[in-house]
Amino acid sequence: MPRQTELPDKPVRVGAAPRRKKRSPGARVRRLVRKLLGLSKTKAPQASKAPEGPVFTHLWRAAVAATHYRNRLSIHQRNVLLFQMGKVASSALQIALVDRGINCFHCHTLRQDEEAHRLSQLFETPPNLVLAARDLTMLSQHTALNMLARWYRTSEVPPDRKLKVITLTRDPVTRFVSHLLQRVGRDVRPLVDWHRAFSGGRTDGGDLGLAAAEMFGQVARLVTEAKPSIDVEAACVKAATLASALQPRQPFIAEGVASALAPLTWFDRQFRPLFDIDVTGLPEFRTSGLAYRDLGSVEVLVVRFEDLGRNLGEVARHVGLATLDLPARNVTAEKPHAAPILEAAKAFFATELGVAFEQELRRTSYGRACGYDLKTGLSLRSTQ
Repeated sequence: MPRQTELPDKPVRVGAAPRRKKRSPGARVRRLVRKLLGLSKTKAPQASKAPEGPVFTHLWRAAVAATHYRNRLSIHQRNVLLFQMGKVASSALQIALVDRGINCFHCHTLRQDEEAHRLSQLFETPPNLVLAARDLTMLSQHTALNMLARWYRTSEVPPDRKLKVITLTRDPVTRFVSHLLQRVGRDVRPLVDWHRAFSGGRTDGGDLGLAAAEMFGQVARLVTEAKPSIDVEAACVKAATLASALQPRQPFIAEGVASALAPLTWFDRQFRPLFDIDVTGLPEFRTSGLAYRDLGSVEVLVVRFEDLGRNLGEVARHVGLATLDLPARNVTAEKPHAAPILEAAKAFFATELGVAFEQELRRTSYGRACGYDLKTGLSLRSTQ
């Protein structure tokens, strides 16, 4: 007779209650203690849902998932969109707000055409670390923030749940120098390689001050010839055409030209389509460096970067805080290779070409609206 290897199934009584799971010894001890002390087992309260509803909740979660501070944000905290052109102390401002319990979302672009280009790169380029770690995340975040901003514009929310938007302007002259420092700080080789090729191999490219001075001169010639002080849009097209026509090709100079002109059109390209605010239509901003607009479920504060320090109280009140502090450091001067490049910049902007370049940028419609046409010379006292 074959050996029985399994126990026969026990008969189950019809209608019997399902067997209770056997408690562990620890659970039994805890249950006994609760009974002796007259305590009842309490369940952790479930977090209440956001009052804005499911569409907002999904968009908010998508935006949070793509931030560096996802573990520090809560759907029940105030939401701030720090939407700006970059090089305006925005990273320091974001950290300060997050540290104070504010959901601060930080971005430079929310344009569909730029994200469409990024999407094409993701689909068509062989996967690499930059695409996987940066571009895929940025596509997700920018898409969610664009939709979230448009949701606020067409929805009604309680007064304490409004979206607070902060944006900043900056002098295009000092931003141009600061942006070059950022580019060189990340990778000095493009500047070195460009100068070696530009000099015909007569230098090894190791003199960063000389390389920066030559770069300033090349960019300034193209920009001054394009005349942005007369017509910014036409000048952007002309300057890009002049840069692309350089022989041999000089993509480093073309990028420099784009960097110099970027602040002049950022508000028209990025900010105005979403929030219908024209920086040239804020008459009080030229003198005060501060402008506020209430758009219903969105409240916007425009701050001149150069006056950020003295207007931190207004920024704090805008987001519902009593006070706000930023580190008083000149981060620009601390960047790698900053010393020779800053010296070259000071020397260049004292030349006739440097003055002409400065005036072309500051006397544009953007520069006049922000009061930058009242400035002369180069001052790089900044926090970023």
